[in-house]
Amino acid sequence: MPLADAMAALRQAKADLHLAVALVDLAGLWDVNAVTAALSEFADTATRSALAIAATDLFGEPIPGFFILAMGKHGGRELNYSSDIDLTAFF
Repeated sequence: MPLADAMAALRQAKADLHLAVALVDLAGLWDVNAVTAALSEFADTATRSALAIAATDLFGEPIPGFFILAMGKHGGRELNYSSDIDLTAFF
């Protein structure tokens, strides 16, 4: 899959997740902890996917020894709908 298509798919997945989480949130089916956990889990999965996509696009394979730590609200699993994510990359 071309890089631009993969990134578009990640953006669409984020929009879909935000809608689904917002619906259960507004319906009162989930408490704030469940909402922030769902948003944070998606951010973890999206970050992992984006790293794999970028590494494959640039190098043709994953990069051994390369990892990313989530900082701030993401690291604390407290993301909300408007949170950005702060990442630190290590090799």
